[in-house]
Amino acid sequence: MERPVSTRGLLSSAMSAFRRRPRPERPDGIGAAALDADAATRMAREIAELRDALREARHAATHDYLTGLLNRRAFDAEAEAALRAPAAPEEVAALLWLDLDGFKMINDRAGHGAGDAALKAFARVLVKACGPSAIVGRIGGDEFCVLQVGLGAREAERLGRLVQHDLANLAASGGAHLSASIGIAVDRPGRVGLAELMDRADAALYRVKSEGAGTVGLYSDARPEAGSDGRNLQPRDLGKAIAADELRLFYQPKFAARTRRVEGFEALVRWEHPERGLLPPMSFLPLAEHGDLMRALTDWTIRRAVADRATLLAHGCAQTISINISGRLLAKPDFAQRLLALTDGSAEGIGLEITETEIISDREAAVANLKRCCDLGFRIAIDDYGTGLSSLSYLKQLPAHELKIDRSFISQITRSHRDPLLVRSTIDLAHALDMTVTAEGVEAPAALALLAVMGCDSVQGFLLAEPMPLAKLLSFLGAGEAGEADGDAALPIAGRAGRR
Repeated sequence: MERPVSTRGLLSSAMSAFRRRPRPERPDGIGAAALDADAATRMAREIAELRDALREARHAATHDYLTGLLNRRAFDAEAEAALRAPAAPEEVAALLWLDLDGFKMINDRAGHGAGDAALKAFARVLVKACGPSAIVGRIGGDEFCVLQVGLGAREAERLGRLVQHDLANLAASGGAHLSASIGIAVDRPGRVGLAELMDRADAALYRVKSEGAGTVGLYSDARPEAGSDGRNLQPRDLGKAIAADELRLFYQPKFAARTRRVEGFEALVRWEHPERGLLPPMSFLPLAEHGDLMRALTDWTIRRAVADRATLLAHGCAQTISINISGRLLAKPDFAQRLLALTDGSAEGIGLEITETEIISDREAAVANLKRCCDLGFRIAIDDYGTGLSSLSYLKQLPAHELKIDRSFISQITRSHRDPLLVRSTIDLAHALDMTVTAEGVEAPAALALLAVMGCDSVQGFLLAEPMPLAKLLSFLGAGEAGEADGDAALPIAGRAGRR
C-alpha cells in the first residue's frame, strides 16, 4: 500500500523543482533577479493554495461534511487510541451514544433541508456541552457518539442531561424543537475495547428509546423495556435459563413475493420464564451482552435450529432456517469452525443473518469469517439493510447471498414519495450484485403488491405470518402428523396468520 505523502513532503518537492527550473533571460533587459522575484511570488502563492487544498482534503477525509464532527472512521480511530493510552488504575472512560428523537418525522414533514439544519444544531449543542477534551463524532444518520476519558458514570449522566437541557433551551430561544435519547457505558480504559463499549452503550440506548423520547440510561441499569415483564432480570438469570432449557425458538416464514410460496424461516428466540411467561428478545438480549452470555445463547439457538430442521425435513420441509448472529461472535477467530461443529459438520439448510452495524463494528474480522462461512456453504444475509452505514464498497466486500431491507423503509412505501425510490434502487443494486432481496415488516396488501411489481424476491411480515413455535409451524405448512408437507404451496394472504 502506498504511504500517504505529507504536506511538508509535497512542499519540499515543489521547492526543489522550483530551484532546479531553467532560468531564461528576459529580452526586455529585466534582470534575472527580478524574474526570480516574480516566480518566487507565484510559487509562494501556489504553495499556499496547495497547502490549503491539502488541509481541506485531509479534513474532508476525517470529518462529517454536514456537521463538521468526526466521521465514523475517524471517531473509531481516535477513540481506540484514547482507550489504549496509559491510564491511572482508578480512571474510567464514558461512551455516550446519542440518537436524535423523531428525526425521520422532521425529514418527512419539513423536508431534508430541515433535517440537515436539525443535525447541525444538534452537533453545535453537543460540542458546546462536551467541551474540548471529548471525542465527538457523527457515526451515521441521526446517531452520534461521545467518548471522554476521566468521566465517571454520574458525570456522564449529568452530561447527558446537560445536552437535553441545552436542546430545550434551543427551542425556547426560537430554534428547532429537538430532543435526544442517550445510552451510556462506562469502564476502565484498556479493560474493554471500543467495540464492546459501543455495544453496551447501544444496548442502553435501545432500552431508553423504548421508554420514550429524551431519556438518559446507563448500561449498568439497562433493563428490558417497560411492559415486557423483563424488569429486574439479571445476567445470572439468563444463564440459569439457558442451563435449564427455558428458551424456545419461534420461526417466522419467508415467502416469495409473487407466488406466496414459503421459501425459508427466520429463527427467533424467546424465553419461557416460569413466573413471567413468554418473554420477547428485547427483554433479555441486553443481558446476554452484559453478562457475556451471547456465545452460550447463540450455541443453544444453533443446536435447537439444527434439531428442528431435522424434524421439518422428516415432514418434507427442506427450506433454510436463518439464525441471527451477534457481531461480537462474528469477530472471533474460531467462529466458522465453531459454527460448523454446532451444525454437525454440515452447512446445508442453515443461513446466517448479520446486521450492517454488527459488521461495521469490526469489519476486517467479520468479512474474513463471513467468507469462511460462505466457503463452507452457509447462506449469508445482510439484515436490516438501510439502518447502518450502507455503501457500495461495503456491499462489494461482503460474500452475501441476500439483502433484507429494513422494515422502516417498507412501512411507508405506499405513503412516502422517497421510500419507494430507495427500495426500488436497493432491489436493483442487490440484483446487480447477484443477491436476492427480502422486504421485512410487510403488513399491508398494497405494500406487498408494490414490492412484487418492483421485483422484490421475498417478503416477511405479519400480513403473511407471525413468528410461531415448531408445532404451529408444521400445522401452518400443512405438515402435521396426518398430512404431507405443503411448504411449496401458495398460501392465502389472509386467514393463515394472526396479527400482533
